[in-house]
Amino acid sequence: MEIITGGKPFSGVITIPPSKSISHRALLAAGLSNTDCHVMSALDADDIEATLDCLLSLGVESQVTKSTLTNLALDINVLGNGAKWEKKSIVRSRESGSTLRFMIPIAMVTEGERTFEGEGRLVERPITPYINMFDEIGINYDYNGKLPLTVNGALKSGTFKVPGNISSQFITGLLMALPVIPGDSEIIIEGELESASYVDLTLDVLEAFGVEINKTDSGYVIKGNQQYTGCSYEVEGDFSQAAFFIAAGLLGEEPLTLRGLSQTSKQGDRAMIKIVKSMGGIIDWQGEDLIVHPSELHGAVVDLKDCPDLGPIVSVLGSFATGRTTVINAERLRIKESDRLAAMTSELKKLGAHIEETPDGMIIDGVKSLMGAKVESWNDHRIAMALTIAGIKTFGSIRIDGAEAVRKSYPGFFEDVRALGGRADIYTDPLIPLRSEISAIDESIVELLEKRFEVIEEIAEIKQKNGMTILDSKREEELLSKLKEHVKDSDGDVIEAIYERILDESRKKQTGRIEKN
Repeated sequence: MEIITGGKPFSGVITIPPSKSISHRALLAAGLSNTDCHVMSALDADDIEATLDCLLSLGVESQVTKSTLTNLALDINVLGNGAKWEKKSIVRSRESGSTLRFMIPIAMVTEGERTFEGEGRLVERPITPYINMFDEIGINYDYNGKLPLTVNGALKSGTFKVPGNISSQFITGLLMALPVIPGDSEIIIEGELESASYVDLTLDVLEAFGVEINKTDSGYVIKGNQQYTGCSYEVEGDFSQAAFFIAAGLLGEEPLTLRGLSQTSKQGDRAMIKIVKSMGGIIDWQGEDLIVHPSELHGAVVDLKDCPDLGPIVSVLGSFATGRTTVINAERLRIKESDRLAAMTSELKKLGAHIEETPDGMIIDGVKSLMGAKVESWNDHRIAMALTIAGIKTFGSIRIDGAEAVRKSYPGFFEDVRALGGRADIYTDPLIPLRSEISAIDESIVELLEKRFEVIEEIAEIKQKNGMTILDSKREEELLSKLKEHVKDSDGDVIEAIYERILDESRKKQTGRIEKN
């Protein structure tokens, strides 16, 4: 699917969809519980469907209904079975990295044969920490560096040493699985833990389901033989998705109101508020609403160590900010659904941005506006959404190829863009973007002519005050000659005729100014 966007600011009120990160965790905790659980306002998106499918492959059924409270939300009754999994199962994570990394240890809490499959780029995304763990504890597996992965055996309690600079999803998977197996365990974090806020989200969900994890200076201590207890759990709004609308509000012309977010959220991407304030953004809470105001942004150094998913939209803001924006500690963006550092650098350059990638980030020198062009989503939901927001201050249309990638986390994204007054036209006719370009050019020509005539009148006034000749034929001939140098010979006569009309109007403006005086 291709989407045409560009040139229209957003305004109004948007209810942010439920958190994808929390939805995953709550549903998996419900599946591990010993009774039915009600997960309210879970995200309705492809990645969450993948998690439900994986639970079903282990023998956990769910009853799904559309939520009446929140857009893009599901109310899900999960029939937890206390981790009494099927003995043999194929666990298909589709393209969801979170699902895969959570499910590998969770599926192994009981003996059995599990085959883990994926689609798209997920097939190649790294699961090295788990492979190393299998070697250390003697788990039989079949893996050739790409999915599928087949594992035969069960996870055992013990001490697990995990590098702090890997994806926190590996740590979350262990934290969710280890409490239900016999024996106590410890996770030791080697080095500084990055994306620590995502682990905190996990601990919050586990606590809600009655699981106790003890945090230590070096990591986490987990008691074994615990039971997940059933509960009703409501998922809060997603700051990862809110980040796109925060950016839209800053780049727009009127305030934008965001609803459904928690001021006390532990989501790592809540850092978007702090980041935009460091760039001069005006944003504040009014009750439970987050209000974003149009702002003149300036460059800043943005550290994404704890919130790498903000990288694409931060690069868009940096493209419009005065001065230089430097994104650092974002190397994990290279192993997401796409290499997001390469993707945003490539696609924003097509639009005229001054951006270069570095090994762990990006360097962006802001410009006043971007130019329309055809761009690619790289089959990455966050790239597609970020490029849509870039269109707010783009001269001409942006045509996004592969825009259907948003279904992974936010299938209603383009509908919400349109509801806020933004442009998100489904590309069907090759003449549509060309006609839009013509309309945009015509509007710009009118604006430029109006500005030209204003300046002409100022020139006439200055000439009159200084006793100078009002109409300067020699100057007009020089202007016409320079203009014709920049057009093809075949167009010269047409351009000359048009410019003669403009000069004629300019003469009238100048003489009219004198007559008025």
